[in-house]
Amino acid sequence: MNLRLGTYQSLEAMNATCIDYEHTIQEWIIGCLQECTNKPFLRESLLQYLEIINRMANNTASIEERLEIRDIIATSQETMEGCRLLVSNFHHVKWHTTYDFWQELAQALQQAGYTIISQPSKEDITNTTHYESYKKDYTSKNDYGIYFKVVDGLVLYIWNGTNEDWLYWGGRKQDIQESYSQKSAIT
Repeated sequence: MNLRLGTYQSLEAMNATCIDYEHTIQEWIIGCLQECTNKPFLRESLLQYLEIINRMANNTASIEERLEIRDIIATSQETMEGCRLLVSNFHHVKWHTTYDFWQELAQALQQAGYTIISQPSKEDITNTTHYESYKKDYTSKNDYGIYFKVVDGLVLYIWNGTNEDWLYWGGRKQDIQESYSQKSAIT
């Protein structure tokens, strides 16, 4: 850990200790919950905060589920090696799965007679699969998708979003208006 401690040179010299969300802060919140049973607003706020911490720390599985996973993994050396390989390469697996999805979608659209105008780049896929959503510029680097032209000239999209709608589709208002104004000019 790279801490700037100035003249103290160590946490012990500062009479300080490192704390983390997964243990120290969670335990503190649980202690606070015991003290605020008659304050429902505060209690609910602390419970919501605890839930956020659990999701951040990936602590949403029950003890029984964790033990079952452990038992399955421990059935053989081969299973343990396979799990280790999966965990250490998960972002690569995620990259190839995401890349294949967008490639196959573009191919299916082309086979259906649509013209692909643009589709995600390899850099787009890397930004989505190798970086986490809580990072500062995640939303600006993960807004991408496929633009395709419908046979009559209307441009539609299928898009990877960064809000609650992770995958959505539609048409841009200006393209729809232009398409209809062109049609009305012809008739």
